[in-house]
Amino acid sequence: PGFVALRLLNQHRLYGYPTQTFHVVCQTTGQHYCLRRVDNVRLSPRVAAAVAEKWTSTSKPLNPSGLVQLIRSWGGPRKVVFFLHEYKRGVMSLKERFLASHNEQQTMLPPEPLIWSGLISLMATIRAVHQSNLACRSISCSKVLVQPMMMTGGDTMRWYLDGAGILDVLEFEARKPLEKLQLEDWHAFGRVLLSLTTGTESTSSNIQQCLQYCRRYYSIDLVDMINQLLSCSAASEIQDPPTFYLWQQLEHQQQNLVEPLDSALSVEYDSSRALRLLLKLGFINERPELGRNRQWTESGDCYVLKLFRDYVFHQADEDGHAVMDVGHVVSSLNKLDAASMEEIVLASRDGKTLMVVTFADVARALEKSYMDLCRHSSTTTARYGG
Repeated sequence: PGFVALRLLNQHRLYGYPTQTFHVVCQTTGQHYCLRRVDNVRLSPRVAAAVAEKWTSTSKPLNPSGLVQLIRSWGGPRKVVFFLHEYKRGVMSLKERFLASHNEQQTMLPPEPLIWSGLISLMATIRAVHQSNLACRSISCSKVLVQPMMMTGGDTMRWYLDGAGILDVLEFEARKPLEKLQLEDWHAFGRVLLSLTTGTESTSSNIQQCLQYCRRYYSIDLVDMINQLLSCSAASEIQDPPTFYLWQQLEHQQQNLVEPLDSALSVEYDSSRALRLLLKLGFINERPELGRNRQWTESGDCYVLKLFRDYVFHQADEDGHAVMDVGHVVSSLNKLDAASMEEIVLASRDGKTLMVVTFADVARALEKSYMDLCRHSSTTTARYGG
C-alpha cells in the first residue's frame, strides 16, 4: 500500500546511519504509522523482509502491550531501507521527558512508584520478546517511550520499547549469539533505569557513581533490582520484583486506570439510555396513524407523550423566545429514565389542556405506547426494549 507523509518527526543519525522519521498515513486503510528511512545501508532487500517476517510471523504472534510493533521493513533503491512501525500518539522518549540535556539544569527525579511501574511493565515486555527467540537490541533512553494517560491527568504513564527489528537488519551480517543479545538487553535495561534514577544518562564508566547517587534517593529494593540487571551473567539469574511492589502496581492500575475507564463506560451507558428514550419518543410522536386509527397520537397515552415532548424540547420564555436549555433536556430525560415521582405540569399548545403528571406516569405511557407500536410493526427486528 501507498503512504502519505503527514510530517517529518525528526532527522538524525540512527546507529550511525542518516535517518529520517515520518508520521505517515496509509492511503488504503487510513491507519497512522511511523516510517523510518535509513540511508547508506548495504544489504539485500530480501534481508529486511526476512527480518520483518520474524517479528510479524503469524505462527508465533508477538504482541506485548509495551512493544511498538514492527509492521513491515523493506529495501529501496540507492541503499535505502524503510521500517514501518506503529504510531503512538503523545509519546516522548525517556531522554526527552526525564533526563537533563547538556545545556539545561538537572531535572526533577521521578517518584519511585513511577519507576517501579516502568520496571515491571518493560520487564514483562522484554521477557515476551525473549520467549519468542528474539532480542530487543534497542533498549536505551532514546528508545524507551512514555505516554501520559490523559484520563488520569497524566499521573499514570504507559511504557513502550521502540525500534523493534532495526538493528537485526542493520547488523545482519554481524549477528551475535541470541543468548548474548538477550543478556545485553537486560544490561541495557539496567542502565536505562539507572539513568532514570539519576537524571543523567549512565555509561559503563560511571555505573558505580550512579548507583551511589541512586542509594541516596531511592529504596534499597530498587537499587538492588537495578544492580541485579547490571551485573547478571545469565538471564536466569534475574529475579522478579518484590511481591510488595507488584501488588502496589496492581492497586495503582485499579485506581488510576480501571476506575476512570469504568466512569467513562458509565457515561457512554447513560448516553445510550437517553438515546433509547429519544428513539422511542421519535417513533411515537406525530405518527400519522397506527393501522386504521388516524387519531392514535392525539389520544390517550400518546397525547401525554406529545405534551411531554413539548415540555422537554419546546420551552419558551414570557416573550415567546425559544429556551435552548440543554440541562433541562438532560435532567428531564434522566428523570424519565428513572421513573421519578416528581410532578410536572404539561400544557397543550393552545393552553386549553393542563395535566399534572409524574415522570413515572410518562414512563408508563411511553412503554405502553411503544410496545403497542411494536405489536403493529411489520418486522420484529424493530423492537428495542428495556
